[in-house]
Amino acid sequence: TGSKICIHLDYEDCLAKGMTVMKAKNTIRKMWSLTQKEVDDIVKEQEQFLQDSSQGELV
Repeated sequence: TGSKICIHLDYEDCLAKGMTVMKAKNTIRKMWSLTQKEVDDIVKEQEQFLQDSSQGELV
C-alpha cells in the first residue's frame, strides 16, 4: 500500500542520515506508531519488492 512505501522511504532516509538499522527501525516505529514486528515486516516486504523488480535489468 501507499503508506508502506512512505514508511520505507522514511526508513531509507534514516539510514542515509547515518543511523544504524536498529536505530532507523526504532525511529520509524515511533514516528508511525507501529510495533517492531510491523516495521520489520514492512521493511522486509519493501526490500523484497525492490529486489524482485530490479531482477533482469541490464545495468
